Amino acid sequence: MQFSDIALSKKEFSLLQRASEAVVHIPTGETIEWNRLADLDLIASDFVMHSNSGIRKGILDTARITSFGQSYLAYQKRREKELRLKSIWLPVLVTVITNVAICVLRWLFPPIVQWLANSP
Repeated sequence: MQFSDIALSKKEFSLLQRASEAVVHIPTGETIEWNRLADLDLIASDFVMHSNSGIRKGILDTARITSFGQSYLAYQKRREKELRLKSIWLPVLVTVITNVAICVLRWLFPPIVQWLANSP
């Protein structure tokens, strides 16, 4: 799976960042998001087996980030930096260059008109 194919919600992304800092104990109410991160192989989870009326089922207990998850976070950081460069700094640079060009043309326009008027 490629990183560009992964779309995480804001909550899932914050959970992944939490898991990157340390091994995280998963609260019972957040298992859906953690299960999705585990399905995408972004985290490795440890299961605790519980039996409920004789049926054994695994419940996520702790989670830690995988190397794939760390690479995904690095990819997102790089992508965000590129987005900031394209959406903020490039327009600012274009605006500055355009304003400088207009100022230079305003300064040069009268002498050019006068030179053209005096030439035969």
